[in-house]
Amino acid sequence: MSPEAVAAERVYRGLKQVILEGRFAPGTMLVVTSLAREFGTSIAPVRDSMQRLVGERLLDLHIGGGFQMPRLTVDGLTDLYSWHQDLIKLALKFRRSGTSSSDYQPAFPSIDDNDTHAVAEATAELFLHIASYSGNPEHVEAVRSVGERLHATRIRETKLSNRLHELERIWALARSGPSRDAQEAVRRYHRRRLRQVSRLIPSEDQV
Repeated sequence: MSPEAVAAERVYRGLKQVILEGRFAPGTMLVVTSLAREFGTSIAPVRDSMQRLVGERLLDLHIGGGFQMPRLTVDGLTDLYSWHQDLIKLALKFRRSGTSSSDYQPAFPSIDDNDTHAVAEATAELFLHIASYSGNPEHVEAVRSVGERLHATRIRETKLSNRLHELERIWALARSGPSRDAQEAVRRYHRRRLRQVSRLIPSEDQV
Protein backbone atom coordinates (compact mmCIF):
# COMPACT_ATOMS: atom_id res chain seq x y z
CA MET A 1 0.00 0.00 0.00
CA SER A 2 1.39 3.41 -1.00
CA PRO A 3 2.08 6.12 1.62
CA GLU A 4 -0.84 8.12 0.21
CA ALA A 5 -3.19 5.17 0.61
CA VAL A 6 -1.95 4.56 4.16
CA ALA A 7 -2.57 8.23 5.04
CA ALA A 8 -6.04 8.15 3.48
CA GLU A 9 -6.98 5.03 5.42
CA ARG A 10 -5.69 6.54 8.67
CA VAL A 11 -7.73 9.69 8.15
CA TYR A 12 -10.82 7.70 7.21
CA ARG A 13 -10.64 5.51 10.30
CA GLY A 14 -9.87 8.42 12.60
CA LEU A 15 -12.66 10.62 11.24
CA LYS A 16 -15.15 7.77 11.33
CA GLN A 17 -14.26 7.05 14.95
CA VAL A 18 -14.88 10.60 16.17
CA ILE A 19 -18.17 10.70 14.25
CA LEU A 20 -19.33 7.43 15.83
CA GLU A 21 -18.34 8.73 19.26
CA GLY A 22 -20.70 11.67 18.82
CA ARG A 23 -18.12 14.43 18.73
CA PHE A 24 -20.13 16.39 16.16
CA ALA A 25 -23.77 17.28 16.82
CA PRO A 26 -26.38 16.44 14.18
CA GLY A 27 -26.41 19.09 11.45
CA THR A 28 -22.85 20.29 12.16
CA MET A 29 -20.84 21.43 9.15
CA LEU A 30 -17.41 19.78 9.05
CA VAL A 31 -14.51 22.06 8.11
CA VAL A 32 -12.11 20.23 5.82
CA THR A 33 -9.12 22.47 6.50
CA SER A 34 -9.49 22.15 10.28
CA LEU A 35 -9.70 18.37 10.07
CA ALA A 36 -6.67 18.26 7.77
CA ARG A 37 -4.66 20.13 10.41
CA GLU A 38 -5.96 17.85 13.15
CA PHE A 39 -4.96 14.71 11.27
CA GLY A 40 -1.69 16.20 10.05
CA THR A 41 -2.43 15.70 6.39
CA SER A 42 -3.44 17.53 3.24
CA ILE A 43 -7.03 18.32 2.31
CA ALA A 44 -7.31 15.55 -0.31
CA PRO A 45 -7.36 12.55 2.10
CA VAL A 46 -9.92 14.33 4.27
CA ARG A 47 -12.23 14.98 1.33
CA ASP A 48 -11.82 11.41 0.12
CA SER A 49 -12.65 10.11 3.59
CA MET A 50 -15.72 12.32 3.78
CA GLN A 51 -16.93 11.01 0.45
CA ARG A 52 -16.59 7.44 1.76
CA LEU A 53 -18.55 8.39 4.87
CA VAL A 54 -21.29 9.93 2.73
CA GLY A 55 -21.57 6.55 1.04
CA GLU A 56 -21.96 4.96 4.47
CA ARG A 57 -24.63 7.57 5.35
CA LEU A 58 -22.57 8.84 8.29
CA LEU A 59 -22.18 12.22 6.56
CA ASP A 60 -24.36 14.24 4.21
CA LEU A 61 -23.44 16.50 1.33
CA HIS A 62 -24.58 20.04 2.12
CA ILE A 63 -26.77 21.63 -0.52
CA GLY A 64 -24.48 24.67 -0.62
CA GLY A 65 -21.31 22.59 -0.77
CA GLY A 66 -19.25 20.85 1.87
CA PHE A 67 -20.13 18.10 4.30
CA GLN A 68 -22.33 18.00 7.37
CA MET A 69 -23.55 15.58 9.97
CA PRO A 70 -26.97 14.12 9.13
CA ARG A 71 -29.78 15.87 10.95
CA LEU A 72 -31.57 13.70 13.48
CA THR A 73 -35.37 13.76 13.52
CA VAL A 74 -37.95 11.90 15.56
CA ASP A 75 -39.22 10.12 12.45
CA GLY A 76 -35.71 9.32 11.25
CA LEU A 77 -34.55 7.87 14.56
CA THR A 78 -37.79 5.91 14.87
CA ASP A 79 -37.16 4.38 11.45
CA LEU A 80 -33.57 3.48 12.38
CA TYR A 81 -34.57 1.71 15.58
CA SER A 82 -37.42 -0.07 13.81
CA TRP A 83 -35.20 -1.23 10.94
CA HIS A 84 -32.56 -2.46 13.39
CA GLN A 85 -35.24 -4.39 15.29
CA ASP A 86 -36.51 -6.02 12.08
CA LEU A 87 -33.01 -7.12 11.10
CA ILE A 88 -32.20 -8.69 14.47
CA LYS A 89 -35.53 -10.48 14.70
CA LEU A 90 -35.04 -11.87 11.20
CA ALA A 91 -31.60 -13.21 12.15
CA LEU A 92 -33.14 -14.99 15.12
CA LYS A 93 -36.07 -16.29 13.11
CA PHE A 94 -33.92 -17.69 10.33
CA ARG A 95 -30.98 -18.84 12.43
CA ARG A 96 -28.97 -21.33 10.42
CA SER A 97 -28.87 -24.81 11.90
CA GLY A 98 -25.60 -25.53 13.66
CA THR A 99 -24.70 -21.90 14.31
CA SER A 100 -22.41 -21.83 17.35
CA SER A 101 -22.03 -19.17 20.00
CA SER A 102 -19.10 -20.83 21.75
CA ASP A 103 -16.54 -18.51 20.15
CA TYR A 104 -18.28 -15.32 21.30
CA GLN A 105 -17.44 -13.82 24.68
CA PRO A 106 -19.64 -10.75 25.32
CA ALA A 107 -17.97 -7.73 26.87
CA PHE A 108 -20.91 -6.49 28.91
CA PRO A 109 -20.40 -8.72 32.01
CA SER A 110 -17.17 -6.81 32.75
CA ILE A 111 -18.22 -3.21 32.09
CA ASP A 112 -20.01 -0.55 34.12
CA ASP A 113 -23.49 0.54 33.11
CA ASN A 114 -22.32 4.14 33.58
CA ASP A 115 -19.57 3.72 30.98
CA THR A 116 -21.87 4.70 28.16
CA HIS A 117 -19.23 4.39 25.42
CA ALA A 118 -18.39 0.85 26.51
CA VAL A 119 -22.08 -0.06 26.69
CA ALA A 120 -22.63 1.28 23.16
CA GLU A 121 -19.70 -0.75 21.84
CA ALA A 122 -20.89 -3.90 23.63
CA THR A 123 -24.37 -3.37 22.19
CA ALA A 124 -23.01 -3.16 18.66
CA GLU A 125 -20.87 -6.25 19.21
CA LEU A 126 -23.76 -8.32 20.54
CA PHE A 127 -26.16 -7.45 17.73
CA LEU A 128 -23.50 -8.09 15.09
CA HIS A 129 -22.96 -11.54 16.55
CA ILE A 130 -26.69 -12.27 16.50
CA ALA A 131 -26.86 -11.01 12.89
CA SER A 132 -24.33 -13.69 11.94
CA TYR A 133 -26.88 -16.37 12.92
CA SER A 134 -28.56 -16.02 9.53
CA GLY A 135 -25.40 -17.16 7.77
CA ASN A 136 -25.81 -14.30 5.27
CA PRO A 137 -22.92 -11.78 5.26
CA GLU A 138 -25.23 -9.16 3.71
CA HIS A 139 -27.39 -9.43 6.82
CA VAL A 140 -24.35 -8.72 9.00
CA GLU A 141 -23.34 -5.72 6.91
CA ALA A 142 -26.87 -4.30 7.11
CA VAL A 143 -26.80 -4.57 10.91
CA ARG A 144 -23.32 -3.04 11.00
CA SER A 145 -24.47 -0.08 8.89
CA VAL A 146 -27.57 0.75 10.89
CA GLY A 147 -25.66 0.11 14.12
CA GLU A 148 -23.04 2.68 13.16
CA ARG A 149 -25.75 5.23 12.40
CA LEU A 150 -27.27 4.51 15.82
CA HIS A 151 -23.99 4.55 17.72
CA ALA A 152 -23.98 8.19 18.85
CA THR A 153 -27.59 7.81 19.99
CA ARG A 154 -26.68 4.70 21.97
CA ILE A 155 -24.08 6.79 23.77
CA ARG A 156 -26.88 9.17 24.74
CA GLU A 157 -29.05 6.34 26.08
CA THR A 158 -27.97 7.17 29.65
CA LYS A 159 -31.60 8.19 30.22
CA LEU A 160 -32.44 4.46 30.06
CA SER A 161 -31.61 2.34 33.10
CA ASN A 162 -30.54 -1.31 33.22
CA ARG A 163 -29.08 -1.36 29.72
CA LEU A 164 -26.62 -4.12 30.56
CA HIS A 165 -29.41 -6.24 32.04
CA GLU A 166 -31.25 -5.89 28.72
CA LEU A 167 -28.20 -7.10 26.80
CA GLU A 168 -27.69 -10.01 29.19
CA ARG A 169 -31.32 -11.04 28.76
CA ILE A 170 -31.14 -10.90 24.98
CA TRP A 171 -27.88 -12.83 24.95
CA ALA A 172 -29.15 -15.56 27.29
CA LEU A 173 -32.22 -16.14 25.12
CA ALA A 174 -30.39 -15.80 21.80
CA ARG A 175 -27.80 -18.33 22.93
CA SER A 176 -30.05 -21.04 24.30
CA GLY A 177 -33.68 -19.94 24.56
CA PRO A 178 -36.57 -20.41 22.15
CA SER A 179 -36.40 -18.13 19.12
CA ARG A 180 -39.75 -16.54 19.94
CA ASP A 181 -38.54 -15.59 23.45
CA ALA A 182 -35.35 -14.06 22.08
CA GLN A 183 -37.36 -12.09 19.52
CA GLU A 184 -39.64 -10.84 22.29
CA ALA A 185 -36.63 -9.64 24.29
CA VAL A 186 -35.38 -7.81 21.21
CA ARG A 187 -38.82 -6.26 20.70
CA ARG A 188 -38.91 -5.04 24.29
CA TYR A 189 -35.40 -3.60 23.98
CA HIS A 190 -36.42 -1.55 20.96
CA ARG A 191 -39.84 -0.64 22.33
CA ARG A 192 -38.19 1.12 25.29
CA ARG A 193 -36.15 3.24 22.92
CA LEU A 194 -38.97 3.94 20.51
CA ARG A 195 -40.96 5.34 23.42
CA GLN A 196 -38.06 7.66 24.31
CA VAL A 197 -37.01 8.79 20.83
CA SER A 198 -37.78 12.46 21.44
CA ARG A 199 -35.59 12.40 24.57
CA LEU A 200 -32.70 10.79 22.76
CA ILE A 201 -32.39 13.61 20.23
CA PRO A 202 -30.53 16.79 21.20
CA SER A 203 -33.26 19.39 21.81
CA GLU A 204 -32.05 21.74 19.08
CA ASP A 205 -32.40 18.98 16.47
CA GLN A 206 -35.90 17.76 17.21
CA VAL A 207 -38.29 18.04 14.26
